[in-house]
Amino acid sequence: IVTGAAGAIGAGICEVLLERGATVFGTDIDAARLAAVHERLGSAGGRFAVHTADLTHPEQVQQTFAACAVQFGGVDCVVPNAGIAHVSTIEDMDHASFQRVLDVNATATMLVLQQAARMFRLQQTGGSVVLQASKNCFAPGKSFSAYSASKAASLQLGRIAAMAVSY
Repeated sequence: IVTGAAGAIGAGICEVLLERGATVFGTDIDAARLAAVHERLGSAGGRFAVHTADLTHPEQVQQTFAACAVQFGGVDCVVPNAGIAHVSTIEDMDHASFQRVLDVNATATMLVLQQAARMFRLQQTGGSVVLQASKNCFAPGKSFSAYSASKAASLQLGRIAAMAVSY
């Protein structure tokens, strides 16, 4: 599963995985852009499928994993890549914009990691997670407060998930 598959980085991840023979289930909130990525990359002989979802909603995360399992028989690797940015100084940041960036970049990552852990445990196979972080975790920009904070949170969630999950 690759989240944020309609964006430049997500589509690139899907493309490289497909080139290397992987089976890929791409998901994104933007149905039109996701369809365009699917059209551009093709179905790769049945190895590429897409699913529209808003991963800030737990039930849609669960539906995404279930759809992937039905389509391909399970989940082996998850790439939480979905993310958005908002440019604003901390002084000028409005609450709604900050919350939206946190919801997409941190909360959705937590929900995806949570569902991945549940799926890997249910399958009794383990699995892999490749978390997309950002240089902003370590070197934030002064007008990228929401993005930097949310990506640092997602990186910490990934670290904690790696420590907490055992099979």
